[in-house]
Amino acid sequence: MTIYLRDPLKALKLSISLNTVGVAVKLAGSAITGSLALLVDALDSFLNIFTGLVVRKYYLKAQKPPDIRHPYGHHRYEAYATVLVLIVMTSLGVLMASATLHEMLEGRRRGLLDPLAVVFASLSFVVNGVSVYFLRKQTQSIALRAEAKHLSIDVAESATVLVGVVFASIISGIWDLVAALIVLGFIVYNSYQTLLELKTFIMDVSPSEEELRKIIEVIKSATGAGGFHALRARKIGDHIFVDFHLLLNDTMTLDQAHRIASLVEKRIKEVFDGKADVVIHIEPESSHDEQHKY
Repeated sequence: MTIYLRDPLKALKLSISLNTVGVAVKLAGSAITGSLALLVDALDSFLNIFTGLVVRKYYLKAQKPPDIRHPYGHHRYEAYATVLVLIVMTSLGVLMASATLHEMLEGRRRGLLDPLAVVFASLSFVVNGVSVYFLRKQTQSIALRAEAKHLSIDVAESATVLVGVVFASIISGIWDLVAALIVLGFIVYNSYQTLLELKTFIMDVSPSEEELRKIIEVIKSATGAGGFHALRARKIGDHIFVDFHLLLNDTMTLDQAHRIASLVEKRIKEVFDGKADVVIHIEPESSHDEQHKY
């Protein structure tokens, strides 16, 4: 089971299967008890199935090696997947909001809700909890992170629905609507967070300070290197692109300089488990004074 958890695609496949079960449970509960909160939660789980399938498809595409048309790889396929997820998420959010507002204006939620709704809400909570368990550590890509975050919020949504239908079955049916509105709030929040993460992906943000420190340590540890300058790095998903100017002693032969640069490149790639693209420009050390080294 440990191996299964570490495989992102298998974890995602299991999550999709569990969400399919969740949709069936919630739709049945809503049809039998008339709970709007369960219906909204079911639509959100349906969204999870769609996003899971989209994420799986484009995660695989993003892992393809560079080719003639895409010399820097296919990493941005994950951003495309995230855009599709946001569009569908927003559309379903509007649909859910319309249904909830309609029920509020009609004012038909004053009576107590069928207590059987509590059973369906409890099953929904368990299904979502198990689904998150399998995806919680899949942080290799933006799309998988977004999906894991979405599912984590689903646990909070299911808990909200459970509390709402309990209150609706013993106090007033209005609590069913309150739970539905809170679930909508979760969906809006999740959309906003996913949009922020998409922004950092598209804008090619710099790696973290810790990652930059590792790169600098590798360069400084290289035997024969006299310094470096113009270090630039950007991150796309889990892949890092690095380029810098390496200063070497003027007396070195071209072969010696090449060996040192190749070793630095190899070590940087090892630090990032091969998920690094490194470009090194070699310059004579005498062309830069001390203040421009390192």
